[in-house]
Amino acid sequence: MPGTLEDDLKSVSINLPDMTIAVFDNFTPLSELLVPHGLVIQIELNANNIDESVRHAEDAATSTLSMLSCMTIASISQPKPVWVYDSTPGVEERSYRIFAYDTFTAPFTRALDQAALAELLEEKFEKFLAEPNIKADFKERVQRAVSSFRRGLADNDDPLSEFIVYWSSMEGLDCVYRAVFPTAQSKFMDGVREVLSRRGQAAAFDALKYLRDDVAHGKVSLANAITTANTNMELVRKAFLLMVMRILKLDQAVIDKVLANVGYKGKFKHLVKFVGTIGFDPGDVKRLDTHPVIDVTCVDVLAVKNGDELDQKPDWRITPRNCKGAKFSGFELWGDPGATVKLSDTQATVIKASATPAIGTLI
Repeated sequence: MPGTLEDDLKSVSINLPDMTIAVFDNFTPLSELLVPHGLVIQIELNANNIDESVRHAEDAATSTLSMLSCMTIASISQPKPVWVYDSTPGVEERSYRIFAYDTFTAPFTRALDQAALAELLEEKFEKFLAEPNIKADFKERVQRAVSSFRRGLADNDDPLSEFIVYWSSMEGLDCVYRAVFPTAQSKFMDGVREVLSRRGQAAAFDALKYLRDDVAHGKVSLANAITTANTNMELVRKAFLLMVMRILKLDQAVIDKVLANVGYKGKFKHLVKFVGTIGFDPGDVKRLDTHPVIDVTCVDVLAVKNGDELDQKPDWRITPRNCKGAKFSGFELWGDPGATVKLSDTQATVIKASATPAIGTLI
């Protein structure tokens, strides 16, 4: 990365009115060589609390990486938090969070219902595509919708992009749905209204349509758009899938069984957030070597299958390297809500997926 040279590490820093962003090259030692291995981003900002600072820092890092992606025409993965601490001057015991991405977790998703799959592939889907009285355009729309559903789950890290994939696909399916299930007026988007109503969320239609339109016309802030998309993601996933399954005329019992599942993206790598405090003077956000160094290692894990869940009891080792008085009061398991993983020793639930100054780093 071009920029100033600081301690043999190339870096670029950006001073904004409400935060400072520093981007560093990240290297992995290989024999006597240093091999480029992505980027490290450190951010200093003001927030109401340390957890809020992490959210703001992730947004800022994502925006920064998106600009780099535009300049290089290259894909860049979503940033992941590594650590964050309260950098208020004169504080002896600072709030501190460290995020561990050990691969001890082996999340189960769910069992495949072979009978439901057979009905979809052999009885209903095959009949729909083979039916000569159904327009070729309708068949193409359904084919695209099925592909879009998979891509919405698998190919999008950004909730707003995933929402737009689903909503645009439902717009494309609307005429097919109304042909199969005619409404009294048969107006555009009546089919989308109907499936939302079947999910018990008819009142959500206007807000979701406005979100799609406002994003297209630049009438909504990015933060508010992402919040609305995230809040309604599971509803839109299920409404989209319901639309497809009703067009293919699957049995209601099969539809109910499929929609009972919680959406699982599998893109969000499970992490453990350790909650604690440290004694450490705040470092310079534009340097990598002036911040707390604490090693977190999972040395072993006991895993027991419990029905459809996997109970795990990890053996964590937390080793402070350059700070005093490190105390940890607990941890939280973060991951995709659709994965059935929990930690037995605390029964920690799966979540999702810091005016206090804070410094944090993302990689």
